[in-house]
Amino acid sequence: MADKIRIAMPVYDQADMLDVAGPCEMFRWADIIVDLLAPDPSVEFRFNGGFPFKATQSFANAGTYDALWVPGGAPQALADIINDKNRTYLNFITET
Repeated sequence: MADKIRIAMPVYDQADMLDVAGPCEMFRWADIIVDLLAPDPSVEFRFNGGFPFKATQSFANAGTYDALWVPGGAPQALADIINDKNRTYLNFITET
């Protein structure tokens, strides 16, 4: 039996709920594992509509993945990620 497919999904404050929850549900139906990743999984985020959520693990503890799924979000949240001088999310995305 082959190992299950694993997908990394870096999440952030003001991500679009449907861009996270919809794919997670569809991948679950296909028996694919999705890890919600963030720099610090203890931080509570809020979806673009205000609903709270948390990542399941940190970037530092991320495993090996077969694919990367990057959800959309509020334009200012994405601009903050793109313009982050530390490149926290961008480094994770390019190194995954």
